[in-house]
Amino acid sequence: MTTAIIRHFDILEFVNKAKSNGISQEFAEYTARQIEQISETLLEQRNEIDSLKAKEPATRGDVRESELRLQKEIEIVKHDTFRFIVYTGIGVCAYLTGAIYAMLKLLH
Repeated sequence: MTTAIIRHFDILEFVNKAKSNGISQEFAEYTARQIEQISETLLEQRNEIDSLKAKEPATRGDVRESELRLQKEIEIVKHDTFRFIVYTGIGVCAYLTGAIYAMLKLLH
C-alpha cells in the first residue's frame, strides 16, 4: 500500500493570498473550492486504487509459481500414465502367453 503525505488545503489562506495578488474574492473562493474538490477526488481515487491492490488475488509471480507447480504435476501424471500403460501391456502379454501355453498344452 502506498503511503502519501496528505496536507490540508487551507481555503482561507489561498483566498487571502489571491486577494493580495489582485484576484477578486468571489473568484478566489470559487477556485479554492474547485481545488479542494479535486484534491478530495484524487485522495478517494488513491484510496480506491490501494484498496483494489490489496484485494488483488494474484501477482504475476504467483501466477508463474502456479504454472511451474502445475507443469511439475503434469510431468508426474505423464510419467505415472506411461508406467501404467507399460505395466498393463506387460501384464496382458504375460496373461496371453500363459493362456496360449495352456491351450497348446491341452491340445497335446
